[in-house]
Amino acid sequence: MKQILEIYDTVRDLGYCRSQADFSVNWLSRSPSHLAYLKSANAMPSLTTVRLLINKLKTELDILSIQRSTVTYRRLNSAYISARVIHDALNEMKFVPRAYWMTAM
Repeated sequence: MKQILEIYDTVRDLGYCRSQADFSVNWLSRSPSHLAYLKSANAMPSLTTVRLLINKLKTELDILSIQRSTVTYRRLNSAYISARVIHDALNEMKFVPRAYWMTAM
C-alpha cells in the first residue's frame, strides 16, 4: 500500500493530478474514493488496477521520452518501475506457489 501512496505523491508533485480522487479516476481508472478506500483499509490494489496505472505511466513516459534527462522523466520513470514491482509481487502472490516467490517477499 505504501508504494501506491508514494506513486500518488510523485504524480501529484509533478502536477499530473490534484487530489486522491483525481488520481483514483484518471490514473487508476476507478471511483473517486478508491485510493482513500485502499488507504483506510490498508489494502493492496487489484492486479487490474495496477496494470491500468502502469499503462498510464507508460503513456506519459512515452510523451516525455524525448527529454529523458529531465527530472520529471526520471521521477515518473521511478514511479513506473515501482508500479511494475507492485504488479509483479501481486501476480506472484496470486499465481505462484509461495515457495517460488521472488518479488512478493
